[in-house]
Amino acid sequence: MKQESKQKKNVGTSVMGNDIETTQNTMHVLDENKVLKKSYEDVVYISQPFGATSLNTLAARALLFGLNPVSLKKARVLELGCSFGGNIISQALYYPEASFTGIDLSSSQIKMGNELIASMGLSNIHLLEKDILDIDDSFGTFDYIIVHGIWSWVPDVVKDKILSICNKNLSDNGVAYVSYNTYPGWKRLEQYREIMQYAEQKELELPLMERTLYTKNILKLVADTMGLDNRISQKASYKIDNIQNVLSSNDYYVAHEYLEPFNDPVYVHEFIKRANDQGCAYIGDVFLSRSFISWLPEDIHDNIAQLANDDYIAKEQYYDYIYDTQFRMSLLTKNKHSKKIVRNERVSIDVLSKLYYCSVVNTGIPSNMTDSIHIAIKEVMDRGDIFSVQDIVDHIHRKLPGYTIEMDRVYSRLLYLI
Repeated sequence: MKQESKQKKNVGTSVMGNDIETTQNTMHVLDENKVLKKSYEDVVYISQPFGATSLNTLAARALLFGLNPVSLKKARVLELGCSFGGNIISQALYYPEASFTGIDLSSSQIKMGNELIASMGLSNIHLLEKDILDIDDSFGTFDYIIVHGIWSWVPDVVKDKILSICNKNLSDNGVAYVSYNTYPGWKRLEQYREIMQYAEQKELELPLMERTLYTKNILKLVADTMGLDNRISQKASYKIDNIQNVLSSNDYYVAHEYLEPFNDPVYVHEFIKRANDQGCAYIGDVFLSRSFISWLPEDIHDNIAQLANDDYIAKEQYYDYIYDTQFRMSLLTKNKHSKKIVRNERVSIDVLSKLYYCSVVNTGIPSNMTDSIHIAIKEVMDRGDIFSVQDIVDHIHRKLPGYTIEMDRVYSRLLYLI
């Protein structure tokens, strides 16, 4: 009996200890959130439309991977860390029958955004001052969830909560977008963040923007000094170039990218595992070139395929190792759809025929281009308008009457260009 009582006492003590630790962890996260909230209220991160998060982009990518995304017309959209709504206000204008919800910690930015929304007379978008950790099942489900520029810059508990939301608050056929900094590319940039954080220790009493300007000047002096030594400037010229990129970036971006307490890059395989642990299935990257390697020269493609050995996660990780990727924009869905996701880089003709295309680069026809189908597609692209497969066919018929179009080559070329 005494032994049993002792065991119960130990269990009770253990539980109490866990409760205390949990409370301390919760308080620590709340304190960290207060710091982040103040940081973004002191230096507003300019919110603007980001093409990779547009609903038509997300839906098109999901189709290319073999999924059946929700129609955009009446979609329900959630953006976590929306700032004052610059990224979703434009989409709310474009899709008046869809509904948009944005949440952010910053009360001043939410107030600013709602005033802007009211002045535009929009009724299909609402911004809320809310902590990501407070979102639960009662918050509802959404067909598209957007998390841009947030995941790497919050505590681990918030990272996991974001991924949990991308499962529990995603509708059955929903698609979530999460962007984040990645290794190995960010290993190049971490040293500049560390220089700036070391320098700012002498000026911690200054407001964030003043610390940003001060540490940028320190970084400039470091780069200038490296340039004075021919040995360093030749051997490590890439470092000087990287520093110049930091110095030329907007001050608000540098403040939040290089001086925030959190900036935690991960390898893509680590992100995928964390997403899987929260019940999500990894679809692929918005930049298809990171998930599809068939566009690469044959010898490079074959080497990556050999390294990956039919493992789609290893394929993307080796791609990142080789191309030094520093930023990713990953698409997620519910884990129950994992077997539907096409991993062999094959896209059906029906999907390619459904899509509309647009070129953002108008460079004219290269002088060495002789393939009639390639030239015709380039001519349609250079118009600068949205086009379909049928538009290409019509253009070829007008330009080359009687020409026999090999449609497989049209589709293959379009997929390569995507």
